[in-house]
Amino acid sequence: MIPCPRRSRVLLFALIVVTTSACNSNHPFAEVSGVVKLDGKPMPDAIVQFVPDPDRKTDGPPSSGKTDGEGRFRLTSEDKYSKDGAVVGFHRVVIWDARTAAPPRNRWSEGKRPNTPPSRLPPRYTRAQETPLRQEVKSGPQTITLDVASK
Repeated sequence: MIPCPRRSRVLLFALIVVTTSACNSNHPFAEVSGVVKLDGKPMPDAIVQFVPDPDRKTDGPPSSGKTDGEGRFRLTSEDKYSKDGAVVGFHRVVIWDARTAAPPRNRWSEGKRPNTPPSRLPPRYTRAQETPLRQEVKSGPQTITLDVASK
């Protein structure tokens, strides 16, 4: 029996949940901070996520942080331990424009989704499989500059 595409997606999601749940605090972490520059200028209000790269044999929880007004971020793991930094190893780096996120549905006026501004980033930076950004996290504290282009 050939599984239908929907069933395949459900099975893939279940596999990701099981894999993520299996992560524990035994992964080595390193403190990671940095700055995101959009077209050479600091990018405020961006969400930065480091996703361990399975193609490079790195596993563990992803880590993320939000840039401040000067484009600076500090990573924290996205697991129940909320450790500072990211897993040591190779990562795919994903960046989203936080200014384009709609508020929660209960804050929509008259039940209508509010208009949000267009993203300052091309879609390629928002997908782990497509992002051109790769970063190795080494042992010890480190500061990283992520240069992205609006086009």
